Amino acid sequence: QMCIRDRLSTARPSSAQPPSSAPRGSRDGLCRLSISSLDGVGVGVRLTESTQIQIQFNGAKTVDNLLLHLAESGIISGTSRLVVTLGGQNRLSHHATLSAQGVTDGALLHLAAAPMLVTGPQAECVEVVCCHEGAVTCIDLFADGRIVTGCADTKVRIWSPDGDLLKEFVCHWDAINHLAIAEGDPDQERIVTASSDKTARVWDLTGRNLQVLEGHALAVWSVSVLKDARVVTGGLDETIRVWDKIHLNPSGVLALSSVCQIVVNLGAYAYCVDVMEATGHLVSGDSTGDIKLWESHQGEMEFSECVLKRHEAPIQALSATDKLVSGDSAGFVCVWELLDTAGILYGDCVMALDTRAHHITGLTCLVQFPDSRIASAGNDMVCIWGTDGTHQQSLVGHSDQVRAIARGQDNRLFTGGSDRQLRIWM
Repeated sequence: QMCIRDRLSTARPSSAQPPSSAPRGSRDGLCRLSISSLDGVGVGVRLTESTQIQIQFNGAKTVDNLLLHLAESGIISGTSRLVVTLGGQNRLSHHATLSAQGVTDGALLHLAAAPMLVTGPQAECVEVVCCHEGAVTCIDLFADGRIVTGCADTKVRIWSPDGDLLKEFVCHWDAINHLAIAEGDPDQERIVTASSDKTARVWDLTGRNLQVLEGHALAVWSVSVLKDARVVTGGLDETIRVWDKIHLNPSGVLALSSVCQIVVNLGAYAYCVDVMEATGHLVSGDSTGDIKLWESHQGEMEFSECVLKRHEAPIQALSATDKLVSGDSAGFVCVWELLDTAGILYGDCVMALDTRAHHITGLTCLVQFPDSRIASAGNDMVCIWGTDGTHQQSLVGHSDQVRAIARGQDNRLFTGGSDRQLRIWM
């Protein structure tokens, strides 16, 4: 299957005839539009707020179609970094029609460059990969920069650091919800996937299924790998399960079925499991909004008695490095500092963010930067937040919900969404 890069730059406006129902004030669906720019974007014609051009365009077509028309006319140089607003106020969706968004005859549209900041003021989306056949639901990275994506189309895909497809293979009977990488020697690198088919599975990089982790009664929603190479899964059956270590037996292959060592009844959907890089604690986030920390002692999973209570909506995302960052479906983010006093572990919320003004449909995923900035995703954008909780930038480009995010060691961001795209930002 051919991998199509940046479909916006190669697509052509549709030649389909407009529908018979034309917007009010137009003929045959055509609207007279005034186009200006809030920040001087444009090459063929230097647009400014006081310099406007007038065009006629079919109101039954999308904003993407309009931008492509402007690019082909030489009015703008490209389409991937532009935000379009009606009258400079209401931002328009790129994949909805103009008429459906209230654009009528005589409307004034403003163009503005979408701010994209990851590692510097000139950062932007440098690659768009569109050869997924379903929503991109999860992303993880090898230390050398190779990218792994899991999708609703049941496939795992492995990419080069620059976005070239290296390998793809079918993993499950149903959508892949999450994945984790187990690093090792080249012949011992593993990918662990969690699926709505009620199983998790362990794979080598050739696409060979090495282990099937069966036991959950409902969809497996999250997966992580402990420091001792045991696999942890969380499911909609309200359990967390700990499985045998990932390792090679003397014959060079793993037994196909794996033994579940520990079952923890959480009493709520286990949406997230992760491992604290600093302490090795297992962290779970559930549908009640509670975050719990667990310790592993001699093969047993022991509850540390540490429950972090601040969220009032289901936990959608966890990022566990030096600090623990959590995000919920209502759009609130908490930054936690974990403290160990006389052997008693507890957490203090040192910063709380309200992202609802940007993630109007709630938060779906997040990641931390080494300098303690946070990237959060919700609806069709990613937001970068400073260490003081201020909104720094928005990364705009996806045309549907962003469902997965990962950060590379070079601070590049990798995002995937329901638009079936993998985007690389730097």
